[in-house]
Amino acid sequence: MVGPGECDSPPRFSSKEGRYTLIFTHDDAGGPATFVLEPVSGETEVSANYSQEDLDRLKNTKKCPNCDLSGADLSKADLSKADLQRANLTDATLTGADLKWADLTGADLRGADLTGADLKIADLYDANLTGTILYGVKNLKKTRNLNLANLTGAYLLAASLSRAKLTGANLYKANLKFVDLSDAKLTGADLRSADLTWADLSDATLHGASLEGATWVDGRKCAAGSIGTCVPGRPN
Repeated sequence: MVGPGECDSPPRFSSKEGRYTLIFTHDDAGGPATFVLEPVSGETEVSANYSQEDLDRLKNTKKCPNCDLSGADLSKADLSKADLQRANLTDATLTGADLKWADLTGADLRGADLTGADLKIADLYDANLTGTILYGVKNLKKTRNLNLANLTGAYLLAASLSRAKLTGANLYKANLKFVDLSDAKLTGADLRSADLTWADLSDATLHGASLEGATWVDGRKCAAGSIGTCVPGRPN
């Protein structure tokens, strides 16, 4: 649990050398404040595993299904309505990117940094977001589809996923502290060992969801056999 004066940072926080700008935001709604380090363009080290041809095609046409964009620096890029179906975006930097209406169906976003990106009406059906940083993402709750998405270990602290479609989603070991999951559809979702401390699950659908080992909203650990509801574990 994050208390007064404490902070919770992403697992890959400041993983690359370079110059950063510190951004502070707070919505005055009682939630935690957000501090984001945003790389200064052109002055932060970026890996170069991607295909330059694919990157150029994306920038020129916004159509790049099956492209290799692994490790590419796409921070603040205008990717609205881009076709990125099944694209390889592992370890890509997408901080502040405009991904409104983007088609990311089946895309591989493992380890990508989407801090502050706008995902309004984006389609993430069957996308792999294992270890992805989604800190401060905009309009995540308005994402078209997160059904079957793999969010294993994803960093979603204080994200808004109210009414999100997460049927069958893999949220194993995901950081869901303070996340708004009110009225979310989590039928059959894998929430094992996820951290749901202070998350809002009011009216959420958890039918068939696996909660074994998860940390519940009140800090309790969910025991083995917790399906659809958190069965408190025996005290030590």
